[in-house]
Amino acid sequence: LIAGRGIAETSPDTDGCTLDAGWYSFTIPGVPALHIFDTVGLQEPEIGTITSTGAIAKAHKLVETLKKAGGIDLLLFCVRGKRITAALKQTYQLFLVALCGGQVPLAIVVTNLEKEKVMEDWWGRNEEAIRKYEIRSVAHVCITAVPADEEMFVQKREESQRALRKMLLEVLVRSPKASYVEEGTYNCASGEIPGSITNHYFFLLVIPGGRNVVLFGETGAGKSSVINLIAGREIATTSPDTEGCTLDAERYSFTIPGAPALNIFDTVGLQEPELGINTFMGAIAKAHKLVETLKKAGGIDLLLFCVRGGRMTVALKQTYRLFFGALCGGRVPLAIVVTNLELEKVMEDWWGRNEETFQKYEIRPVAHACITAVPADVTMFAQKREESQQVLLKMLLEVLRSPKASYVEEEHNWFRAIVQQLWSFSARRGPAILKRIIIERDISRVLETECGMTRSEAQRLAQ
Repeated sequence: LIAGRGIAETSPDTDGCTLDAGWYSFTIPGVPALHIFDTVGLQEPEIGTITSTGAIAKAHKLVETLKKAGGIDLLLFCVRGKRITAALKQTYQLFLVALCGGQVPLAIVVTNLEKEKVMEDWWGRNEEAIRKYEIRSVAHVCITAVPADEEMFVQKREESQRALRKMLLEVLVRSPKASYVEEGTYNCASGEIPGSITNHYFFLLVIPGGRNVVLFGETGAGKSSVINLIAGREIATTSPDTEGCTLDAERYSFTIPGAPALNIFDTVGLQEPELGINTFMGAIAKAHKLVETLKKAGGIDLLLFCVRGGRMTVALKQTYRLFFGALCGGRVPLAIVVTNLELEKVMEDWWGRNEETFQKYEIRPVAHACITAVPADVTMFAQKREESQQVLLKMLLEVLRSPKASYVEEEHNWFRAIVQQLWSFSARRGPAILKRIIIERDISRVLETECGMTRSEAQRLAQ
């Protein structure tokens, strides 16, 4: 339709691998030389290991071709006029984020709209859905590309060609040429292929179903920064630690390539090794709310223990016991994220020096990541931040690729285990019998007024 003649017989999609590409060069009025690379996107929102391996070779070939051609001036995102799918969003992320570093204008071409009375009306009905998937474009065109011999749609085809060419000229000619080219070499033979495309490909390896991750750790460990690093954008501005009570939680739901639905619960751990009675009472209501929320979400798939690169404190060990022992019954995989390591020459070296300390405290993770989560605008650590994001995502996906087996407990048992663990951290002062009567009464009141239980239910659980 753009060329005005039949130069592309079949899209490589029909039997091609993801990132296969066909190259078409021609001219249209106003653009001296136009090179269009017809590439294959994702057929499904998740890919398996075999598909990923084949796609890495295609990624290498595509990068070499584009580099020789001088880079990328425009992404043309072709969408069939129907519902927006997860595979479509993953394809968008792969091409705009990985292939172009988010630095190339993207225009959307919506096809198969010949049955619309006014083709542009499709955009009005679907723009909100496109925005919901965080797909942003500098321009769009709603068209039909039916064959020229389909006489009943001849007028709409001509209208589509004019609209498509007009959009292309506006985007390509009216703005200065600033082709995007990624730096770095790509060595397929050695198996080491630096660059964002192959990193994103690893992150598309299949993870069945959505996953629930509970993030916990000490205040100041940078949990909100870790969430932003995982998400690849700023979604968590402040951790609830700043003014929150123990077991306060903030939920963040988003997708990363390879995990269609990721729910991260940013929770507040223990600020001190001992709980005062007021803190203990406040934590009861928070524990109840957290248990209800996690149960509705389907349980816990992973504990992410955020530790600031420094000494191990008693409060940190108590927080570990609360989350790993009480919240998860010791039956959920736990991974450690060590933050604030930007001054380390090699961040991973920190683990070699400190692993024994974790073993001494009987903290045994299934995986770890040594990172920095400094803000993106701190340019002197930009390379370490990028490396940290890759390490963190790779660790997450390796842990979550195992079959989904979320930890869920019967609600009252789950809640009771957490409160009993909290009580073991409380300051034990005063006559034991008197204390028991007062505490039992106060717990019962909190359960009734703040957790919505009946009086008899609250009293029974308090006992």
